[in-house]
Amino acid sequence: MCQSLAEDSTVDLLLEGEKLRISSGKARFNLTTLPAENFPGFDTQPIDDCFAISGPKLRRVLEKTKFAMALQDVRFYLNGLLLEVEQDVLRAVTSDGHRLAYSEQKLDIPVSTQYQVIIPRKGVAELYRLLGGWEDNVEISLGSNNLRALIGDTLFSVKLLDSKYPDYRRVIPSDLGLTFFINKLTLKHALSRVIVVCPEKFRAVRFDCQADALTLSASGPDHEDASDVVDAHIGKDFQTAYNGSYVLDALNHCDSDMIKFCVSDSSTACVIESDDDSNCRFVVMPLRL
Repeated sequence: MCQSLAEDSTVDLLLEGEKLRISSGKARFNLTTLPAENFPGFDTQPIDDCFAISGPKLRRVLEKTKFAMALQDVRFYLNGLLLEVEQDVLRAVTSDGHRLAYSEQKLDIPVSTQYQVIIPRKGVAELYRLLGGWEDNVEISLGSNNLRALIGDTLFSVKLLDSKYPDYRRVIPSDLGLTFFINKLTLKHALSRVIVVCPEKFRAVRFDCQADALTLSASGPDHEDASDVVDAHIGKDFQTAYNGSYVLDALNHCDSDMIKFCVSDSSTACVIESDDDSNCRFVVMPLRL
């Protein structure tokens, strides 16, 4: 209502019983109200621990991971973001069961206790929005079922998901037999070209690795097919397949011009990260060839 009024308008509010009367010029609005005592009391929830982190660092870990959250998954813990605090490290992890995003940042002051909390999707989106342009420290307070973030004069509170997040460390492969570097933009452009013929749901792209080249190929339901070749020093022959959209999402969140592509075999997940930043890693599960 106020957005539709002129910028220099004067707005008058009058509460009469359960009705809120709003007037501006010749415009009149009558709104029904609810009892204020029924509003949730977030500030009454007990706090277990708190820590401070710079706004850009917190926004970065959210930005690098929030895209991989599940949407309305029956495993409701996947519909949120895991925030983990351990000593002087803050970690953010998200997964939809087919891919995983991981990011971490250093804390200026270590914490004495390790915490793991799951922030729901809407809470992640709002916290990320509030951090836009904020360069100073953010004070994070953690409770058993809520999180508070003090951003300047704004106090943001969110109820946490009551669940235990799976052990994400078991999902990130540690024994990766093949590692090669490839130009990010070159791979992105090639993927964007071949993915056009893929079905909307699966986006399966075959990765044929040779000693000095990577061939990407895909096919569609009406006998369409596409392929492209990217120069890369891989070192040996290897074949696997991934959801091309998931790989593109990972590439879009890598900052460097060169990315590191790590894989063990066609049945295990690949790890994608910037060649100069090991604090962000993206895991994509393979598809059957």
